[in-house]
Amino acid sequence: MEDVLSLVADFFAGVNHLLPLYHEETFMKQLYENASGASESAGWLASINTVLALGHISRMRGTFIPQEQEKEAWKYMKNAMAIQSELPALDFDLLSVQALIGMTIFLLITSCNSQMPSMMLATAIRVAQGIGLHINCADDDPRTSEIDKEQRRRVFWIAYIFDRDLRTGRAPVQSDTDTSVPLPSTRPPAGFDRDPTPAGHFGAFNLFRARARFAQLQSAIYKRLYSDAAWARPRGAVIAAVEELDRDLESWR
Repeated sequence: MEDVLSLVADFFAGVNHLLPLYHEETFMKQLYENASGASESAGWLASINTVLALGHISRMRGTFIPQEQEKEAWKYMKNAMAIQSELPALDFDLLSVQALIGMTIFLLITSCNSQMPSMMLATAIRVAQGIGLHINCADDDPRTSEIDKEQRRRVFWIAYIFDRDLRTGRAPVQSDTDTSVPLPSTRPPAGFDRDPTPAGHFGAFNLFRARARFAQLQSAIYKRLYSDAAWARPRGAVIAAVEELDRDLESWR
């Protein structure tokens, strides 16, 4: 258990600090409950194995032998992937989405094959749509706590950020017209870090919210310059779009 707690701590101090995939207090509560004999869902089992794998990845910068950490990380990731293959039939919940996004992050870091993370992310987004993550449906449910609402928003935006990465050269999976989730909150509820940004690096700048906003700009760039419809537009319209998008990027900066 001590090794598990150490890896989980490294994950929250590393990967999760930049991409707040899990709410730490909620995660730790479930970890201790399951250690005490509570039933474990497939989504949770995939999540804990993914977190442990990413914990090893977080340690890679602090070691002279990063290959050893990656080797250990893959042991947990193989467990997570074995469980993931059964997720569509077993689970349709937030933990499942979090695990799938975590696997995507892991594959982006460790895999030379760009197809693997893209396929994993597409699965994550489809499961997210299945639980209404893209339409913010939990906001009107009085049974959903403010922490859970904010966590759902953050998970959605992490998936959106990766989905809109222009470097993949692929069309987005999630349509903007079917999305109604507000940007990550500048005033999250008690229990969340006010600013999930490395302390001392950016002051009060909310890096995660800025990344989400940048992903929206990437979406507009793809739609207006790189989509199939964009290629059919007159040259003058394309130049006007470039100028407008450039102004938007300068405003974001």
